[in-house]
Amino acid sequence: MVWERTAGEDFACPPSVLWGVVGDPRRWPEWCDAVGPVVMTEPVTVGARLRYEPAGRLSGALHRRTAPPMRVTAHVPERRLAIEQPIPSGAMTVEWTVDPATTAGGEPGCRLGQRIVVDGLLSPAVVLGVASGLAASWPRSVARLHALVA
Repeated sequence: MVWERTAGEDFACPPSVLWGVVGDPRRWPEWCDAVGPVVMTEPVTVGARLRYEPAGRLSGALHRRTAPPMRVTAHVPERRLAIEQPIPSGAMTVEWTVDPATTAGGEPGCRLGQRIVVDGLLSPAVVLGVASGLAASWPRSVARLHALVA
């Protein structure tokens, strides 16, 4: 079973400003309340590993005990970041894209896209425990991001 959710939001700031927050996985908990602590000791490059915990008490504890590290699978500075959480016979991938745009007032702006894909043997459990919470937190996440880049 493949589960996928996409979302997008326009921002009235240059892409570099938004990327300063979204392009660093260590800052994910600042703007996404579905995410708990993130530990990443390597630079953000393809292949870099990181650990995170879902913010939910039960899902966070289970994840901390059982999940292998995530890894960066795509990194194009100021444009695209994808991180992948391995699950048995599959993965959960979270991807963000930042595309330059122009605001309604003609000012430089950008559009943030988020894509979450879960595939694999345990995908129903991962969707229930983690991915659906990430997708549902989008409205709160973009509200926090607007405040952080203002």
